[in-house]
Amino acid sequence: TVDSVSVRKQYVNAPDAKVTIKLVGADGNAINTKEETLSGMEYNTSKTITLNWTVPSDLASGSYIEVSITDAGGNAIATVYKLTYSK
Repeated sequence: TVDSVSVRKQYVNAPDAKVTIKLVGADGNAINTKEETLSGMEYNTSKTITLNWTVPSDLASGSYIEVSITDAGGNAIATVYKLTYSK
């Protein structure tokens, strides 16, 4: 199970953000996706985004979780985080 992901506002003047979290199979197809808009966060505070995703028992090596954070215009405001699974 993937329970949650936490993100932190790292810059004082950072804009509101859209966080997209994906569990992607080795074939490149999304298994689960969650998007959440974060607005009004104070500098250096965190937000936990609840997922409660059940990971398939047959998840293939090369599958991954990707977390991206963009502004309202879809421009990246943080480096994409990618965690790859291998058996």
